[in-house]
Amino acid sequence: MLFLANWFWLQRHPEIGAEKKLPRQIGLLALTILAALLIILVMPINDTTRGQILSLIGLVLTDWMRSCRRANEISYFYRPTVPRQQGRFCYP
Repeated sequence: MLFLANWFWLQRHPEIGAEKKLPRQIGLLALTILAALLIILVMPINDTTRGQILSLIGLVLTDWMRSCRRANEISYFYRPTVPRQQGRFCYP
C-alpha cells in the first residue's frame, strides 16, 4: 500500500517542485507511522508487551517533536545579525 501511495503521489509526477512534494512526503510519513501502529496492534503478543511498545513509540515521538521545536528556537536566536548582500560572493 505504501509503495502504491509513493508511486501515486511522487513517482508519477517527476516534474513537480520541492514545495509541492513536501505535503505529499508528509502524507507518506503519516501513512508509514499509521501502518507501523497497525502492525503492532495486530501482532499476536501480550497486551502488556503491546502497551510497552506503544509507550516507547510515544516517548520517541514526543522527544523527536521536542528536539525539532528546540532546534527551531536555537536557530531563531543564532540567526545572522549582519544582512547579507545578494549576488556578491567576494570575501576579504
